[in-house]
Amino acid sequence: MNCFRPCDGGDVDDVLSNAKAVLESGKAAFATSPIRGLNRLTDVLVSLIDGISRISRHPLHPPPKTPGSNAHPLAVLSREISHLVRLIDGTTRRVRNCIEKCPANDPKRHALEDDLRSPALSNHFEQLSTNLTELKARADGINRGPPLLKYLHGQRDSRALDDIRNGVHEAVEYYDNKCRPVIERSVDNCFQAGTDSEKTKKTTEETVHRTLETDESFADGDSGGIDLGVVLDDTILETLPHAAADCQSPIQRLKNHLQTGTRLEVLEELEDWVHTAPSDKSICVLNGAVGTGKSSIASHFARRLRESGHLGAAIFFDRGVDALSSTRLFFSSLAYQLAHSQDSFRPHVFTAVEEYLRLGRSQDVKYQGEHLVRQPLLAARNQRTPVVIVVDAVDECEEDSPGLLSTVLQLLATCVRDVTFPLRIFLTSVPEHFLDGPLSQGTVTVRRMSLHTLSRESVNRDIAIFIRNRLSRMKSSKSLLAERPDLVDRLVIRANGLFVYARTAMDFFHDDPEKLEERLDLLFSIIPSGLEPLDSLYLSILQYAFPPTRLEQQPALRAVVQSVLGCIPVLRDPISPRALESLVHVPYKDSLPVLHQLRCMILSNGNDPDELFRPVHATFAQFLASSARCPNRLYLVDVKRANARLAEGCLKVIRNLDKNMCRLEDPSLRKADIPDLADRLHTHVPPHVQYACLHWATHLQGACRPGDAHETKGCRCVELVDLVKDFATMKMLVWMEALGYLGRLDVAMRGLVAARDYLGTRHPRIRSVLEGGCQLLVDHQAEIEACPDDVYLSKIPQEGYTSADREPESSFIDRNGHNVKIGLF
Repeated sequence: MNCFRPCDGGDVDDVLSNAKAVLESGKAAFATSPIRGLNRLTDVLVSLIDGISRISRHPLHPPPKTPGSNAHPLAVLSREISHLVRLIDGTTRRVRNCIEKCPANDPKRHALEDDLRSPALSNHFEQLSTNLTELKARADGINRGPPLLKYLHGQRDSRALDDIRNGVHEAVEYYDNKCRPVIERSVDNCFQAGTDSEKTKKTTEETVHRTLETDESFADGDSGGIDLGVVLDDTILETLPHAAADCQSPIQRLKNHLQTGTRLEVLEELEDWVHTAPSDKSICVLNGAVGTGKSSIASHFARRLRESGHLGAAIFFDRGVDALSSTRLFFSSLAYQLAHSQDSFRPHVFTAVEEYLRLGRSQDVKYQGEHLVRQPLLAARNQRTPVVIVVDAVDECEEDSPGLLSTVLQLLATCVRDVTFPLRIFLTSVPEHFLDGPLSQGTVTVRRMSLHTLSRESVNRDIAIFIRNRLSRMKSSKSLLAERPDLVDRLVIRANGLFVYARTAMDFFHDDPEKLEERLDLLFSIIPSGLEPLDSLYLSILQYAFPPTRLEQQPALRAVVQSVLGCIPVLRDPISPRALESLVHVPYKDSLPVLHQLRCMILSNGNDPDELFRPVHATFAQFLASSARCPNRLYLVDVKRANARLAEGCLKVIRNLDKNMCRLEDPSLRKADIPDLADRLHTHVPPHVQYACLHWATHLQGACRPGDAHETKGCRCVELVDLVKDFATMKMLVWMEALGYLGRLDVAMRGLVAARDYLGTRHPRIRSVLEGGCQLLVDHQAEIEACPDDVYLSKIPQEGYTSADREPESSFIDRNGHNVKIGLF
């Protein structure tokens, strides 16, 4: 089905008829499903479809249009209903398939059915049915009465139709966020329980079969009806290092939302490109300034492609998330998604992953791209329909070596050129010229789209739809809009074409609906001062939440606010208030209220100290770090000081790290033979320790250094030098052990080099120890990766450095007692 093109009345009827047919054909399955409330929900949906079909057969007068498009609202509404039906049908089929594969007396089946009968899931379905019943009642009131009355009520009915369309869209999101994850988790647990209780930890074919042999049911030849080959494939795929980088990841769900009825021109053009682009125009780049909504478009496009079966993979780069800010996991994540999205790719990706893992879990980027992605795509000769790979925010990929990103782009272009099926690559970025060279591969040319070429009228219409929809969810908005009929237009003007401005403003209003008028007056009172509109908005919200006079009068509050704000531009990964307390000693009982006050700019749960927080949009972090954009020094972040404070906190955490941090009875075990490694890491290496091990060196690189000219007081250079000395002489090997168990030895070399360079030419003995660590990694990283405790076979001195004459030893003794020269000097 064409997901984006406007439909005429016949198309609307076809879409609704198809959706109803799906529900009718699955009625028996819905009625017998263990999910309570499912049967009622499908009945309500059928009733709603009938109501919408009646409206489509009797056009409204005057006929409504979706703003900014020629699409009739009924076309958009019918697609939303069809989307919801497909989601429900897909998850229900998966449940039925899983149940049918288990014998009637199988405990796994009973456990699954009990999970699906849970009150929490039942309540979600009941809530969804109630919401849709209300929409059905609204639909029943549209276009009723004699012709004259219909004409007089035309505008009212058009608004009601818009409300129904928005309501169905919210129902889709509610099902996708509340119902489907619970169902899929229950099904996944059933598969896991039926095959291998240690599935997530034992990651080789030999280990899986060994586990199955110890299970009496499997030893007797009873597999519980489950395809062990598929399970084994899944198990091995799970061992492939990959990031939660797709449009369904929690971060993307929170960040990127496209309002129904907006960006239709862009989406229609992308849909045309997917199905009609010639082979030499298979790469499309969407450019747009920061804050114009590129990621929301990419996320929405990826979801639609997923529904229609054309999505290969979606990778969303993110500067604020370590795993998503570099190319380290790009191709492995791409391969992981390709194996799950397209059946024709799965066997070829699985074969490639098996071969790849034999050589280790971390390979050169070019090797990853060639063996994990390009070769499996070339082998998929039975693929005929278009497959799209979405790569969002290429500009947010931060690489120490710029050539790595070029390598990634070149390999993608090569894939497009060489495969035998219609492969499409869709990328988004701020306007940058670095994309031109890598993507120009022989006969492949790039189709370019730019949000800047859209008319301001079209952009303003889309922003107006978004603002009107968000305001409509607030109880007091109806009377307010009657009193201020130009309110939406004024907010659109303030946004100045930036969706991020509109979202931030709407989130600010929604934070406290009782103070809507007060906050509106604040926004409209902002006087142009040379700042960009978005920067003025950020500053005004900060001053509203924490007035300068209050911060001046309350030093304790000022310290907490500045500590929280100071982390926003420099954090390398989202962390929780509890973890922040362990790193910079701001009690979470103090940081939680600050985060709650700023929740329109910082994603957080103001009541949960273990919930991760991060900026809603990168522009807020950039604003805080720029004196040109943030003129009030009470909120301005000194990036060097902020990095120094976090580096100090991280190194102090590492100073308290003990050998054998996973509390293994036999530390000499290889990682592959530790069945509960993930649980041990969760228990004994908590989030703040993991953050410290992974990111201390990056913060050290960004900190002030001995000899720097410091503009502010509170320099931590002396403390940092002492901490680096302690690290090198006491905890370097312990840190390497921790990284080995975390599967992140790839950061070790960079960390040691950063520590050595931070010391400059001083402290030659400490520098020698750090260089010894570098050489140890060069010679024995693979051994340490396999068994992290082997790092202590090196005789690099630790636990203090007491003799000025003692040189680091240059040998590595294996477990058979043999000396292995590592050539430190």
